[in-house]
Amino acid sequence: MLRNAGIITVVFTGIATEFGVESSARDVFNRGFYSVVVSDCVSSPDNT
Repeated sequence: MLRNAGIITVVFTGIATEFGVESSARDVFNRGFYSVVVSDCVSSPDNT
C-alpha cells in the first residue's frame, strides 16, 4: 500500500523504542523504504 501511494519515507514515533518502534523501523528499511525515528518522540522504560 505504501509503494502504491508513492511513499518512500516512513517516520516512527511511540513508546517501547527497543521493542515495537525499533523492529518496525528495521523492517521498513529492509523493505527498501527510508526509516526515520524521531528521537524526541520515542520513549523507553530503560532511560539509562
